[in-house]
Amino acid sequence: MPTRHPSSNDELHLHEAYLLLVLCDEKGTLNWRASFHTYGLAGAAFAELALAGRLELGEEKDPFVSVRDARPTGDDVLDESLLKINTASRRARASTWVARLSRLPRLRHRTAAALCRRGILKAEEQQILLIFRRTVYPEIDPRPERELMARLKRAIVGDATEVDPHTGVLLALADATGVLNAAFGRKFLRPHRARIKAITSGQRMAQGAQAAIAAARAAVVAITTATAAAAAAAG
Repeated sequence: MPTRHPSSNDELHLHEAYLLLVLCDEKGTLNWRASFHTYGLAGAAFAELALAGRLELGEEKDPFVSVRDARPTGDDVLDESLLKINTASRRARASTWVARLSRLPRLRHRTAAALCRRGILKAEEQQILLIFRRTVYPEIDPRPERELMARLKRAIVGDATEVDPHTGVLLALADATGVLNAAFGRKFLRPHRARIKAITSGQRMAQGAQAAIAAARAAVVAITTATAAAAAAAG
């Protein structure tokens, strides 16, 4: 299965789609509830490589990972992720790789830059307290995010026996990092929790996609749980 090479706004890479969910549309800043967004971005890149058949996953819950196809994908985040996995001195598990990929230099900004090139976001420099500067990414074309939200909503409230793998992965990562609650609200999601669990566990995925979604979700859940526990202990 070849890696997709998006050519239009409705063919976003998974890490690009995830970033649209965590940015505040008008301000272009991170949603304050998206504290684990780097793990979500890394998990999205990892999952896309797995879904595209670029990675070989073991059968464990947190599987060992190796590269099946190292050819460039055309996306710099995916290519750097693939290169790191392929050139590692020893094999590592999915959770280890998601943690490592979350530390890719300027991961959020590189993903946002790709969305700027698509004409979905624009980069703006802001000065804070006359000392600090930051780059924010307000939305200038809301259609891709609207379509994305509509697709996620259809998956959540629908009764289809099988969900598109990319939608399922995005739903799983958004749920694992708290972004789903921020996007839709707990009140809306509460009556659909059983359906969401079925999707994010891979039960509503095609057989070939189940391993990818399970590995990506388990990796992000393990990392965010450990990070939250460490922060609580330190506090």
